[in-house]
Amino acid sequence: MNKRKGISLIVLVITILVMIILAGVVVVSLQKNNPVEKAKEAQSSTNKAAIKEAVTNYFALHSADNSFEKILDMGTKYNSNGTAYTAGDAYYTLNKKVAKKELGVDVDILPANTTVYVNGKTGDCNFVTK
Repeated sequence: MNKRKGISLIVLVITILVMIILAGVVVVSLQKNNPVEKAKEAQSSTNKAAIKEAVTNYFALHSADNSFEKILDMGTKYNSNGTAYTAGDAYYTLNKKVAKKELGVDVDILPANTTVYVNGKTGDCNFVTK
């Protein structure tokens, strides 16, 4: 009898096909639940929460004497979504340089196209990314 050692070509082709299918499933799975993008979103949410908390605390401490206005660019009024002011509570942009000094929070950690709008009466913050 003649015995052959090794694997047959059919077994090798089937193994390669199974590996290709598994690799395709992994790629599709990572595209839908991209862990890098999820981490960036989580970091952005954490940064926004830190800034919002700092502004709220600063507003609470300085609202009586209106000294909180020094962290805001008071020149132009906006609506809460960053559009031109029409009516209601006026929002102002957060002055990044002064806020960094006064709040102790680096606003530059936000994406470059994100603006922080602060309600001039309540200190509420909105983040608008354009």
